[in-house]
Amino acid sequence: METKSDHCFRSVLENDRVRVFKVEVPGLQSISVNYHRHDYLVVSLGKSNFEIAGSGIRYPMQMDDGEMQVIKGGASHRITNLSDSPLQLVEMEVMHEIHPERPVCGLGGRACSDGIFGRNEDGSYSQSTLF
Repeated sequence: METKSDHCFRSVLENDRVRVFKVEVPGLQSISVNYHRHDYLVVSLGKSNFEIAGSGIRYPMQMDDGEMQVIKGGASHRITNLSDSPLQLVEMEVMHEIHPERPVCGLGGRACSDGIFGRNEDGSYSQSTLF
């Protein structure tokens, strides 16, 4: 399902560079399976406790108010709110890709060298500085 079709997603801005959605998921509920074709940023509006799951993977997400995460696009997933409180997020899908696996540090655009990767019981992962 394309993200724009789910009633929990409200389009805020859409142009040739970005698609921005306000996401609101009631407490202890899930959205239908959705799909972001491109890499995207997620910003939490308030403290949040949710899970992104799809294709045999599960990523628990606990974010503070204003915290940002970068998520690789191209996979169908479902968001489940694990809290009694409503989940409120802003998702910004970047139409020309972010490439979180190849971060660039600072204004000079040099490659970052603090990346880590590995495998655990939930599957493989990588983590690196984006900004």
